[in-house]
Amino acid sequence: MHRRGYPAPFTAAVTSSSATLAIILPPSIPMILYGVMAETSIVQLFVAGIVPGLLAGFAMMGLCYWYAVRYDWPIEEVFNLRRVWTTFKAAFWALFLPLIILGGIFGGVVTATEGGGLAVLAALLIGGVIYRDIDLGFLRRAVVEGATQTAVVMLLVAASALVGVYL
Repeated sequence: MHRRGYPAPFTAAVTSSSATLAIILPPSIPMILYGVMAETSIVQLFVAGIVPGLLAGFAMMGLCYWYAVRYDWPIEEVFNLRRVWTTFKAAFWALFLPLIILGGIFGGVVTATEGGGLAVLAALLIGGVIYRDIDLGFLRRAVVEGATQTAVVMLLVAASALVGVYL
């Protein structure tokens, strides 16, 4: 954003605010970890995060638009409804993944963990069969990196649970 002419304080504010907002929008991994550790219903946490997350997201978009108009910041390209439709058609199957997760959870078909696993399977099928865009070498590296990051998070969760027991 800074290279494209937006002020550095604005880019830092947008990046940090959107990262913070991502925690409450389902399906959020920190929300799932909190639900597991606090023995709280993950579905209820997801339901509780939808409305505030969407309100905050739209408020952030409105504020960014207001700043852009007020300070005459650069325009990437003019809005084109035809391009939105073309992009939507190209991304339809990828946009279907959150519906698989949330629809399965709220429909009572799967738990939150099973919904995540189902979404991974669906992503592999969509990426490999429909988009034909999965490189097996990249997939292997992604699996190793995901397993490593999951192990780190689980070690942190286990350590915090131990500290909670002994304090």
